[in-house]
Amino acid sequence: TWLSRAGFIDGAEKMKLTERQLEVLEFIEGYVEEHHCSPTIEEIREGCGFGSYRTAWEKVSALDRKGFIEKEMYKERGIRLA
Repeated sequence: TWLSRAGFIDGAEKMKLTERQLEVLEFIEGYVEEHHCSPTIEEIREGCGFGSYRTAWEKVSALDRKGFIEKEMYKERGIRLA
């Protein structure tokens, strides 16, 4: 999978992510590649097997804080790979 606009994330960058955050990032990347739009939080929740919307939201928020994605507030499909 491609992990950034540059086409990869090096080992040092991957170390910044938890296993579940990396799983979410890879899900987002695969979804964008297949559907040509970003997934909703609910689609991330379902695709990654989270029990709650909040858990999925927290993982997405962590990826945003760490600079791997950018979230556009109040947009249903407002996740962009950084």
